[in-house]
This record gives sequence, structure tokens and C-alpha cells, in this order.
Amino acid sequence: MRIGDKLVDWHESFRLFLTTRNAGIRLAPDAAPLVSVANFTTTRSGLEGQLLGMVLQAERPELEAQRSTLSQQEEALRVELAALEKQLLQSLATST
Repeated sequence: MRIGDKLVDWHESFRLFLTTRNAGIRLAPDAAPLVSVANFTTTRSGLEGQLLGMVLQAERPELEAQRSTLSQQEEALRVELAALEKQLLQSLATST
């Protein structure tokens, strides 16, 4: 392995874990396939959603099931909207 201008021996079981608070990390193209990026950031809205789901599951499971179904439908509609926007932009770009 090359570190700076020196060649260093390394063992197959060696692992290096790096952490950063920088959400916009950019890796060199030759390093990207060798690195597994795990994003463990939690937003306030994400945490609120998880807590709401836990409370609803404990208090009113039928309401939590309905909320879950609606969330899945919302995500499917969001994906469909993105596809339609892409299609619209493509149509506008190719129109004369």
C-alpha cells in the first residue's frame, strides 16, 4: 500500500475506520470502490417520525398501519411525479 511517497506492508485482516461530521464527503475515484460509506445522520423530522410510529404502534396499531400504508403510497406517488417531470422535460427539450 502506498501512503504518501512510501510503500508500506499491510495485513489482509487490517481494517481502517474513519469518521467525519462532514456530510458532503468526496472520495477520489480510485478510493471510492474500496470504501463503504455509512451515513448515520438523524434529522429531527426523521426522529419525530420514528417516535410517532412507536407511540402509534403501542396505542393504536390500526392507525399506525394506516399511516404506514399512506407513507408507502406517498413515496410511490413521489417517484411517479419525478418520472413524469423527467418525461415532461424530455418532451420540452425535443419539441420544435
